[in-house]
Amino acid sequence: MLFRSLRVMVGEGEAGAASEVVELRAQVDDLAGEAVPGLIAAVLAAGALDAFVTQILMKKGRTGLLITALCEEAQRAAVGEALLRHSGSFGYRYQRVAREVLARSWEPVETPWGSVRLKLGYLGAELVHAAPEFEDCRQVAEAAGLPLAKVYAAALAAREKQ
Repeated sequence: MLFRSLRVMVGEGEAGAASEVVELRAQVDDLAGEAVPGLIAAVLAAGALDAFVTQILMKKGRTGLLITALCEEAQRAAVGEALLRHSGSFGYRYQRVAREVLARSWEPVETPWGSVRLKLGYLGAELVHAAPEFEDCRQVAEAAGLPLAKVYAAALAAREKQ
């Protein structure tokens, strides 16, 4: 529950604030690559905070995928169900894990083609990360007929000018 509070107080939490989440993992060796984006989307829609897939070598030399999802305890059952329904796995492992997160805030910046939000990460009072929001950059780039990288760079440059 500590993490939920930190998510509500975006930009106001202590840098390096610890929280506890649940990590769910399943290994599969029969999931088509085309199914992976749908699996990730389903797990995130079920309440996962993050989800990713890693290529692995399984027993008997078979290649496979390790699907990992992070969620709060209250979402474990829903995320686990989505993992089972969409991966073809017959089970998953889960454990509670500690993590530390930077204090975060959002800041809009203006590019020549439109507004883009930047996610800012602070360690104490020091800004250590500034990252343009991918979906904002994608939408602006698409509307302007530009490469995504150009909008991304312009958003970072706009932050530096402020």
